[in-house]
Amino acid sequence: GNTLIVADDTSGILVFDGTDPAQPKQIGVFNPGGAAEDIVVRGTTAYAAFFDQGFYVLDITHPAAPQKIGHTSTPGNARAIELKDNFAYVTDWFAGVQVIDISDNTAPIIVGEYDTRGAAWGIGIKGNYAYIGDWWGGFVTLDISNPHAPTLADHYHARGQILQIAAQGKFAYAVIGSGIENGSVQIFDITNPLNPTWVTGVDVDGAVEGLLLDGALMYLAVGSGNDRGVVVVDSSNPFQARRINHIAMEDGGG
Repeated sequence: GNTLIVADDTSGILVFDGTDPAQPKQIGVFNPGGAAEDIVVRGTTAYAAFFDQGFYVLDITHPAAPQKIGHTSTPGNARAIELKDNFAYVTDWFAGVQVIDISDNTAPIIVGEYDTRGAAWGIGIKGNYAYIGDWWGGFVTLDISNPHAPTLADHYHARGQILQIAAQGKFAYAVIGSGIENGSVQIFDITNPLNPTWVTGVDVDGAVEGLLLDGALMYLAVGSGNDRGVVVVDSSNPFQARRINHIAMEDGGG
């Protein structure tokens, strides 16, 4: 609806009233300490990853006063969350991917895991496959048809660090480059999940910090360089993705 919920690092989970998009107003906060990395909302329940404290389940029936209803620590550092059925898949940095049973939101419990070669950061799920941005470990595809025992389907390693992945249709979109001078988004054909195939890439001048995929458009948050701000990419033809706009921001994108 008109409620915006943001994972804001050491400020925790912030809740905004976005009725007026030009002037969103903060109305609530949840901050148990540590750094909030990601949040996913399903109905009146939110699932949050905190780098130092693991996985939280919040009741957001009253957005101005989010309430903790469940929590579990993770063995690594929780980074990103994707939901599928009654499971949350959490990238957990050096501890790979943790699978958490959320059938009872008051008692989330880790039921499966897969330790990737690198440091699991970003995740996208399509069907029975999870696509992992594994930092220096590259691009990892996991078969999650059995959530209790994820298995490696394939692995791809390219130059650079993969920060975030989004999957849509027959393609996966991987952000390369937080902390490097020239980042990019790389596109992979995942028609065959056992053999992801690189399609093309779009380079930017600066460090890419994040990706939002909206239909045929990609929005890249760029934190430095000449492209600091937001770069808009048209991927209506994934084989010929092209940059179509740049929105400059004085303080960069994140």
